[in-house]
Amino acid sequence: MTPIDLIAAASGAGASDPGMSLAPAALRESSIEATLRGRGLAPTWHDIAVPTDGSDRTARMRAAALGVATAVEASVAEGRCFMMIGGDHSLAAGTWSGVANALGPGQRFGLLWVDAHMDAHTPATTPSGDGHGMPLAALLGETVPAFAGLCRAPPALRPEHLCLIGSNSFEAEEAALLARFGVRIFPAAEVHARGFSAVLHDACAVLRAGTELFGLSLDVDVVDRAEAPGVVASKVHHPLWPGLAAADLVQGLHGLAAQAGFLGMDLVELNPLHDIEARTVTLALGLVSSIFEAA
Repeated sequence: MTPIDLIAAASGAGASDPGMSLAPAALRESSIEATLRGRGLAPTWHDIAVPTDGSDRTARMRAAALGVATAVEASVAEGRCFMMIGGDHSLAAGTWSGVANALGPGQRFGLLWVDAHMDAHTPATTPSGDGHGMPLAALLGETVPAFAGLCRAPPALRPEHLCLIGSNSFEAEEAALLARFGVRIFPAAEVHARGFSAVLHDACAVLRAGTELFGLSLDVDVVDRAEAPGVVASKVHHPLWPGLAAADLVQGLHGLAAQAGFLGMDLVELNPLHDIEARTVTLALGLVSSIFEAA
């Protein structure tokens, strides 16, 4: 059995809807351990201490991301695969800063960011003020005070080693930031036209050019709402249609973790409060099963 660290961060402080804090418990109760054991993995839970009191949401978000960064750094430094189970996507600022800290200056890694959103705002451009819209900007080295210091030698991530897949809801300012960095983006429309597997093949070729290691940051809101209703409440009626087809995503990600150099992944933005008949929880388990199945 291959060890894998399940880093549970029950924090929704980076979003206006705190329901995502319930996702780690929902997945824990829904046989995610058995799913991983069925793929030859030996999971160990690491629960991040997440502050729940106080009115300073930014401070709580930062504390959670810092806890994630510390746990992920330990996993990578000790040679174990990890899965960070959120919680909202602001936690990813901690995940990939932790990876960068473990690898040290000069060691690069690639990152697949599979998400309906770009998450590349700064405090100067965000229309909502929510931290889950800013982790990519911080990872690329932009000034986001809430995430300052998570990476000891920023930027945590080089833009040429980053690919976004599934984007279909974003503001002009974050698109401009990513364009300035030259980040490769495969929007949802392209995925619909070509298929997720074909797009993923091209994305992996981009992000792994000159790198030996890579990871995945997976936001379940990339999936069409008809199949994944359990996301942030404000997004349920947002005009994101159509999202990606669940079956296409499950098939396309099959065996990803078996590829050489796979470090680990985020699984974020599942909101059990808005799920219907556990459809999104079931989908998340199916994605995990597919990702960690031997190719």
